[in-house]
Amino acid sequence: MAKQIKLLAAGLGSRWGVYADYIARHPEDIKVVGLADADPKRLEAAAHSFGVPETACYTDALDLFGAGIEADGAIICTMDALHYPHSIAAMQAGYHLMLEKPAALTEEQCRAIRDTAQRLGRHVVVCHVLRYTPFYQKIKDIIDSGVIGEVCTVQAMERVEYWHMAHAYVRGNWRRADTSCPMILAKSCHDTDILLWLCGKKCKAVSSFGSLKHFRPENQPEGAADRCLECKYVDTCPYSAKHQYIDRVAGGYTGWPVDVVKKNPTVQSITDVLKTSPYGKCVYRCDNDVVDHQILNMWLEDDVAVSFVMSSFNSKSGRTIKVLGTLGDIEADMGKNEIECTVFGKSHEVIDVSKLGLDLGGHGGGDDRLFADFVALLRGEPVNSKSLTSIERSMESHFVSLAAERSRVAGGQVINMSEY
Repeated sequence: MAKQIKLLAAGLGSRWGVYADYIARHPEDIKVVGLADADPKRLEAAAHSFGVPETACYTDALDLFGAGIEADGAIICTMDALHYPHSIAAMQAGYHLMLEKPAALTEEQCRAIRDTAQRLGRHVVVCHVLRYTPFYQKIKDIIDSGVIGEVCTVQAMERVEYWHMAHAYVRGNWRRADTSCPMILAKSCHDTDILLWLCGKKCKAVSSFGSLKHFRPENQPEGAADRCLECKYVDTCPYSAKHQYIDRVAGGYTGWPVDVVKKNPTVQSITDVLKTSPYGKCVYRCDNDVVDHQILNMWLEDDVAVSFVMSSFNSKSGRTIKVLGTLGDIEADMGKNEIECTVFGKSHEVIDVSKLGLDLGGHGGGDDRLFADFVALLRGEPVNSKSLTSIERSMESHFVSLAAERSRVAGGQVINMSEY
């Protein structure tokens, strides 16, 4: 029988819920032996679900990692600004890590995590879940087969749905760079990582442009109130908190993003919260400062040009990508789970990823595969080496994202990545 892996978990919010679901489905493989969360109710609920004794539950993750609990690894899903101190403490306490992105918020913190992992011999798996999706793995297989020749150009876009932007990056926890981090790091280090992984090249230079164009006070409709439930546009504004939260609960839906605003919401409880919380504010009257659209240009080794666009003005979510090679091209839409591959003058193939018989739930099937590889790694078993990456390679996506923000603030200045 395979070894049961013992894990600690710090930060019991929505991302933890994804991993908690996996653990609950694999009790023979994984046992949770310690928990930490600043919210006593969430802490109590998780402890009850996994049978963790009160003596192994803490409201401060640093106390959890300092308690000397015997475990193989730790899952860190705390707020972005806490990833750095929590990961350093966990590694020093002897634990391998599964670390939510972004791993850290500055170049210095990224280097410190990398160097600590190397010095102490710790595995640090950053949650770049796109690597683990059948969609991107299939694209990687096509590129690596050589059928489209050498990659010359890549164009990619992340479509952030309009309501998702309002929820997380205008009203929510990631609305300010000083309390979280820049949008290109918080939302799109997934994308910088996947683009570097697909190309298999290191980045030589970066430039970027972007701004907060729309979600600003001067764009508030005439006569609008500062809170949605007091506003005459409450039933017509596409960003209405009533539509986004109350109407969803009234229709029987209580999952993400509604459960972020209020756990186990009812129409009455969610209404009460919206009267006072940031989630009930007009999107034009929040204290947000992160961009709502941005373009990133990367110049990779061997003269590979990559462009990436993040925009929040979309009616649908999902990522799209074009990979242009010397012998053919790939055009793919993750929202449709469709990949088109054309070899110049020879063949054209359309691949429906949804018909490959693979689980596509949870970040396109990436969440479960990531967790399975982490457990296998801690057991010393073979893992999907095509997806699993070192902390050194994970940090490159962070350095590119931080360089992109530096370039954006400087008006598009080209940043030489040798500085990183």
